[in-house]
Amino acid sequence: MNLSDIVLNYLTDNEKGMQQIITWFLNDVMKEEVAQQAGVPRYMRSSARKAHRNGYRHLSLKTRFGELEFLNPQLRGIPFKTNVFKRYSRTEKDLVDANVESYLQECQREKLKR
Repeated sequence: MNLSDIVLNYLTDNEKGMQQIITWFLNDVMKEEVAQQAGVPRYMRSSARKAHRNGYRHLSLKTRFGELEFLNPQLRGIPFKTNVFKRYSRTEKDLVDANVESYLQECQREKLKR
């Protein structure tokens, strides 16, 4: 499903659309995190590689929009650590806290670049 389909679903069915937006966004964040931790993007070869991908683990999160299912990437050789979820936390409050913290860190990095 592409981003324009997700936005269209949000406009036609707000609750289901919000579920898809959150799921898409957090899966995308975890894909970027796993690329950073592995040292290279998916399907790329490099001597900088620290680990190989090893499939996904399904995670669920309870939100006011219903229970959401995510694909948590796994690495071979090192454990995958995400900033999206704290260990053993699967509630919306934990998710909001993690996203606010990530946003603030990104703002701080942008300030340092200027």
